Amino acid sequence: MRIKDKWTDYFKKPKEKMTVRNQYDIAAFLEESFTHTSRQLKYKGVWTDYFKKQKPQLKNPITSQHDVAAFLEYSVTHTADEKRYKGVWTDYFKRWRKEDEDPKRNAFNLEAFLEVPYKVNIIPLYAGVEEGIVFKLDSSDGSVIWTSADFRSFTHGLTCDPDGYVYVGTYDSKARKLDPSDGSVIWTSVDFGRYAYVIGLVCDAYGYVYAGTQDGYVWKLDSSDGSVIWTSIDLGYESHGLTCDPDGYVYVGTYDGKVRKLDPSDGSVIWTSADFGSSTFGLACDAYGYVYVGPHDGKVRKLDPSDGSVIWTSADFGTDPFGLACDPDGYVYVGAYNGIVRKLDPSNGSVIWTSDDLGSCAYGLACDAYGYVYVRVEEDERVRKLDPSDGSIIWISANLGDYVKDVATNYYAGWGN
Repeated sequence: MRIKDKWTDYFKKPKEKMTVRNQYDIAAFLEESFTHTSRQLKYKGVWTDYFKKQKPQLKNPITSQHDVAAFLEYSVTHTADEKRYKGVWTDYFKRWRKEDEDPKRNAFNLEAFLEVPYKVNIIPLYAGVEEGIVFKLDSSDGSVIWTSADFRSFTHGLTCDPDGYVYVGTYDSKARKLDPSDGSVIWTSVDFGRYAYVIGLVCDAYGYVYAGTQDGYVWKLDSSDGSVIWTSIDLGYESHGLTCDPDGYVYVGTYDGKVRKLDPSDGSVIWTSADFGSSTFGLACDAYGYVYVGPHDGKVRKLDPSDGSVIWTSADFGTDPFGLACDPDGYVYVGAYNGIVRKLDPSNGSVIWTSDDLGSCAYGLACDAYGYVYVRVEEDERVRKLDPSDGSIIWISANLGDYVKDVATNYYAGWGN
């Protein structure tokens, strides 16, 4: 059961079969399986630190970590590093709690819940390689969890939807939906036509899938069965760069050096950007809806989503900054042909750090919900996890057997925070 509203509004709505009768009944609240969400406010960190660091800036009326009424009234998310718990609160004590981690063994001790770290979910990471195989990796160490069937064609597009399903585009002009538990194929799309290789894929916050093809079209697919909802007009050649913003609008970068904003209802073009030269294949949106483009000329631009105008232009990073990704805090990561990744300040495009030389063609970039950065380097057929604070390498995966073409996680900044 889920309620998306202020907690106290729950009591104004029908509540048959619910035992929670009062917003101050914490035992009942924690026993019931529903999620309190609201977009008013989010906080990531140890809960009690919120009162030390964030409360003055956020001007929140919550005055104590024991003020449960205020806690339930606001949307405060507790996370600690890569540790997360999702489910009925009391189940945490039955299945996931370790006694050596939690001396406060009380199912209704809210302070203990918010202070004690716990880990349940492994953040999934996916890598597609040139020979037509998708790998699921453990993001904590880069080990392989499963390997998909061989699709016998380049896996050039890779993305996840908000429910965690995986989509892969291949050079046989088809897209496939994979089961994240084992990599099995749930559906295969129609053949998009001769030379309609699927070279770009993205999912929006509502679960719709968009495929960009070599022949210059974008296709909107129903994620339930892969059926085509609409096909855009011919946008030129190589609809390689694809991204979505939190409102569901679609942006496509093509070989002609332009970016276009598409209406998700019918694929019509809302605006076309200035000409940036050629090959606007690097595209990303942040959680606030701003668009970032990396064309062939080596410079990254930040675009205003309302009209496509340029807000800033970065320094020249060399050739082809086609790898672009944003983290939950809005920072921008760019990977270029020379194998170097840079972290950019979203306010002005200045470089915060520059990674070591990772090889060549650092085009595949992805961030997870905790800000870690994953990069595929085509030359040595491996994936690397980078520390977002300084760009240092946390781990390097095993050799995946062929050129790694793309990476994806189950987080996408374009869905919003």
